[in-house]
Amino acid sequence: MAALADRTEFNRDILAQLRQMVGHAADLQQMVHYVQDELGFSREFIVPVIGYFCQAFRLPLREMLPLREWWESGAPHGDVDRGLLEKISRVASGADAEITKSNT
Repeated sequence: MAALADRTEFNRDILAQLRQMVGHAADLQQMVHYVQDELGFSREFIVPVIGYFCQAFRLPLREMLPLREWWESGAPHGDVDRGLLEKISRVASGADAEITKSNT
């Protein structure tokens, strides 16, 4: 999957929107649904969505695998949601800082 993500071309608008959604306190379900809707996937398709999360937030696949487990289990958001959102938020805030720094 990681090698596939390296060779796959991702929609830049979707990646940008995912990053913005973090800043607007979207939850994981909203973010997953957004990618699924934009790509025309049914709600069961989670694996291709994980590639978008890895790419948007520069996280390795192993960091995003809990998203698949959580999604497929149908369990409440809880700890998985919080844990992944914390990782994503840290990366997103770092990416925003890099962009701001490079623009000055």
